[in-house]
Amino acid sequence: MNKKRMYIVLFSLILLSLFAATVSAALLDPVLSTLDKINIVGTYGKYGFIIDTILYFVILIGAAQAGLGERFKDQKSIVVAVGIALAIGAAIGEQRTGFRLGNFWPLALLMAILAIAFGVYGYFKKISGTQNRGFAMLGFAFLFFYIQSAIPGLASQFANSTNDYVKLIWSVVTIIAIVCILWGIWKLIG
Repeated sequence: MNKKRMYIVLFSLILLSLFAATVSAALLDPVLSTLDKINIVGTYGKYGFIIDTILYFVILIGAAQAGLGERFKDQKSIVVAVGIALAIGAAIGEQRTGFRLGNFWPLALLMAILAIAFGVYGYFKKISGTQNRGFAMLGFAFLFFYIQSAIPGLASQFANSTNDYVKLIWSVVTIIAIVCILWGIWKLIG
């Protein structure tokens, strides 16, 4: 094993010991306990139609820009009008059917976790200086377990959720992190 790999393995072991200390300290719990007072679900339950309508405007005007932007370069008002018409139609459809954007929350949670995972993987792959996937996988796994240890309330909220989709997503992400640790160590040593 060359010196660089030995330093990476040593650095990984140091990080693991720091994570263990963070778990026992629960550093972010006092800071995040103030966020418990914000009732996002209650606000969405009360004003969900307004929030969804605003989101429809943002999403569908952006989609119209992406789809029609090249064709109507000089006439932006047409693109905006199409986006507004689609947003109004979606809001009316939501009101008539009772559908809410909040019904997509398991999919949104999965997409957010995957986006963060790919971003972290790309970052660690970039800073490793080479195309070393092992270091990038270890970086992602360590970051995942660090966040889990720094905010134990979040981890227990996902693990003990009454919704089976949340439990499934959390289990899959945990399994991916464990596989990343094993594969990353294998790549670094082998």
